[in-house]
Amino acid sequence: MEVPTFEEHDLFNKKKLAEDIIKVSNAKSEPIIYMLDGPWGSGKTYFINQFIKHCDSLKIPVIHFDAFKHDISRDAFASLVGCVAKYAEQSDPKNELKNQIIKAGSKVGLSLLRGGASTIISLASGGLITSQVMDGAGENLKNAVNSGIGSTLNSLTETALEEWINSQTENEVRIQDFRDILTKVVKKSIEHTDAQKAYFIIDELDRCRPNFSIEIIECIKHIFNIDNIDFIITTDKNHLENSLSHLYGQNINTTTYLEKFYDLRINFYRSSHSELNNAKKYIRHLCLQHLNSNANSIGYALELLNICANTIRLSFRDIKKIIIHLSILQHLPDPNYGVALFPLIFLRQIDNNLYLSAIRKEVSAQEIMHKCGLRKESTEYYNDLESSLHVLIFKTTREDNNLDQGNLDQLWLNRINIPLEEYCDRFIEIISP
Repeated sequence: MEVPTFEEHDLFNKKKLAEDIIKVSNAKSEPIIYMLDGPWGSGKTYFINQFIKHCDSLKIPVIHFDAFKHDISRDAFASLVGCVAKYAEQSDPKNELKNQIIKAGSKVGLSLLRGGASTIISLASGGLITSQVMDGAGENLKNAVNSGIGSTLNSLTETALEEWINSQTENEVRIQDFRDILTKVVKKSIEHTDAQKAYFIIDELDRCRPNFSIEIIECIKHIFNIDNIDFIITTDKNHLENSLSHLYGQNINTTTYLEKFYDLRINFYRSSHSELNNAKKYIRHLCLQHLNSNANSIGYALELLNICANTIRLSFRDIKKIIIHLSILQHLPDPNYGVALFPLIFLRQIDNNLYLSAIRKEVSAQEIMHKCGLRKESTEYYNDLESSLHVLIFKTTREDNNLDQGNLDQLWLNRINIPLEEYCDRFIEIISP
């Protein structure tokens, strides 16, 4: 999906945040690492994509690394080097800088990670030979080289490996060489612009495996942190702290440890009040975008979602998925009847276990309504909604538990304008887990 510019669409007034980041960067000559902190699904990636477009309009270079896309890799450093190498192609058609950054990165990568040899092989082979392949290559790198990799890796002699491991001084020299070439890449990208710095954006870090997330930020701080480039890391700080605890144990002070890796933390949700206002703006925006404006469902969904947002913290991803489910139900014979399923659609998104219990008839309609934050005093639709939900789940009414199927079908038909069996079958077909 094409993300609009701030000028085309700025629902949450985030252009000012983008401008403030650029002002701070320009005011500070030293490199800055920003942490854009917000819960999963809060719109960080959407903002980052708009920020990149804003930088493009100002001719500010941006290197964009989607951490989640690279999460399958076992080598965080190799993934970062690959991203820089790909970026270097844009300003260097002859690929001289690209080749230099890969070569220097290969030398550094050899000693960085647990699978140091696999890092350099992955880089040297252009990703054709991954660390997963190397994990199964046995204990002897020489055997792997002799088995068909030799021409690509003949410079990796046993002596070179031993010298690398045993020489800390040489290690520092190679890291500095890598940083010098990285500086060339950045300066090349800004030399014909008015930009004072480039940005290196690390997005989706909170969706990655714990060890990969931590390796990324450690590489940034200790190796990639050079002049003329500022980093923006998007993540959920609480999630990152949990990753640290997972890796290093509960005794580590995760907050203090993380503070070493960033200079400025930006709270993407400044307060619960602004968070609620943004959620309601987003609800309205998506309802108008996805729901049929001629159907009563749009006002109904707006009211119910706003009520739920007052009591339950909804991420933007939660809101979007709920409204998309409602929009799908609009295409069934009666475009208004899908809203009667609102509590189950909502429940499936916020508590899948309770949703499954509802499908198994293990919880009451009232329990579902309360879980969704819906109370009698909160909406005039409460009684009708609860009754419809009860009929859907238990296929009976409270007034007459012995109601025969023919009368029940007629009751449902009068209420919803679609046969009960068809209603249930289509619902289960569309949103079954």
